[in-house]
Amino acid sequence: MRLKKTVWIFAFLISTLSGVLISYAAEIRIEKVLLSPQSATIWGTAYVTVEEDGKDPYFELTLPPQTKPDTLSLKVEQPSGLIVTDLSYELLEKRDEENLKLLAEKIKDLEKEIDLLQAEADINSRLIDTWLGWAQKADSSGNFIAVMEETGKRVKELQASRIRTIHDVELKKRELKRLKETYENLAGSVNRSWRFKCRVSSKSNYSLKPGTQLRVAYSFLFSDAGWKAVYLINGEPARDRLTLTWLAEVWQKSGIDWRDVDLMLATTEPVFNLEPPELPPWNIRPLELPPRSAGSFKLMAVPEKTELPAEAGIKHEKKSGFAVYHVGKRTVRAGTGERIMIENFSWDTDFKYLLRPYVSPWSFIRGKVSLKESVTLPGGNGLYFLDGVFVKSAPFSFHGLEKVFYFGPDRLVTGDLVLKKRETGKEGLIKEKKTYSWEWQFIIRNNHEYPVDLVLEERKPIATDERITVKIEEMTESPQSDPGNPNVWVWNINMPPHHEKILKFAVTVLTPEDMSVDPGW
Repeated sequence: MRLKKTVWIFAFLISTLSGVLISYAAEIRIEKVLLSPQSATIWGTAYVTVEEDGKDPYFELTLPPQTKPDTLSLKVEQPSGLIVTDLSYELLEKRDEENLKLLAEKIKDLEKEIDLLQAEADINSRLIDTWLGWAQKADSSGNFIAVMEETGKRVKELQASRIRTIHDVELKKRELKRLKETYENLAGSVNRSWRFKCRVSSKSNYSLKPGTQLRVAYSFLFSDAGWKAVYLINGEPARDRLTLTWLAEVWQKSGIDWRDVDLMLATTEPVFNLEPPELPPWNIRPLELPPRSAGSFKLMAVPEKTELPAEAGIKHEKKSGFAVYHVGKRTVRAGTGERIMIENFSWDTDFKYLLRPYVSPWSFIRGKVSLKESVTLPGGNGLYFLDGVFVKSAPFSFHGLEKVFYFGPDRLVTGDLVLKKRETGKEGLIKEKKTYSWEWQFIIRNNHEYPVDLVLEERKPIATDERITVKIEEMTESPQSDPGNPNVWVWNINMPPHHEKILKFAVTVLTPEDMSVDPGW
């Protein structure tokens, strides 16, 4: 029973610590939210009661402290013909005296319970000592055995009761510590809220009396909310598929859940500079350079622009300078880091195993997606998976029709570059030349249970002087040129399961006898 009472007390405290927000939730209904990366614009309906202070009739509205007060916009919808003629606001600050009193009473009651339990444990200890004292005084007469049996029984019962009581005391002391910490935090905190006083008048002869109920449409900017893009990217090379789940990690700290709101996501923050900045004067004058010390200049990072995809099921609306994406009806819970699934994609993917044996014996998995319709996925955090196993976390964005994804090394598809022969010498009768000759082997292995498409890359020997000649003496298979890098040879190889392949190539470099060269190997 005491535990249930304590749980109720904490639940009550949690709800009332944000009493402003709860009263705000009772007064107004949130209907639509536009989340920007670091703020939210909120639309809804408020039901208010007209009051009077000897001047024009007015109503009051209480909003949370994260509200930007100068952004509040109001329109009386019912009764018709009423307008808001004046708006003033003030920031209210007060301690939660009611809950402080409730906590103080609970602390006092709990201290009394601890004292009673401690007294009970002390009594049990003294009774145990008493019984043990009687047992020591008992003689060896006929009732000795009965006295010892009774003593053992009583001491066992008292010891068990004492242990239970001490355990309860420890639990109560922990509970008391938590309550005192809560009291100290509450005593040192101040509840803040914005109170708006809104004067209204009638455009007709409508008589507006105190107590009249009004329905008012509102909107305002809320500073303690935002979103960021998160992607779950899973590559499946054996199926030539890539699945991508786009999530919006949304957060808001209003203290209440925004239930079933029409949620929209904006790519940028609202702009409050309505007019362009003035041009500074162009003054030409002698330059005076002040003494400069290390660290006197700083570079500032430019924040990345965030955009959202226009995919099926997500309505995309372009504004001047930013984009808005209509997600639909959602519940945005109070707190941080809740993820809302926006869209799933499943794409045919051309997976290749990229081998560069000169720098690594392992292949690296590369998947290329080619789409028929362009997509624009915002900059965010990508969580990469390979066949459902987490691989890495890295920044991600996708704009256009094609995208290359990398999933790290695959140790079952390998390639070794083995130097079989290396020679230096001379050739020529009249003009002798130095010669450098190499012979290599690529030993490629696929240890998977399925075939793989492999891309083997190797440096192409490039003569950087017209007096140097490069000859390809042997090449098992002719390579292709990489359009993006003409200094690289490329072999496209299909490797069956559990297969090994050997490629050979030999190169000779000729230089003038009197030239010192770096052969590059």
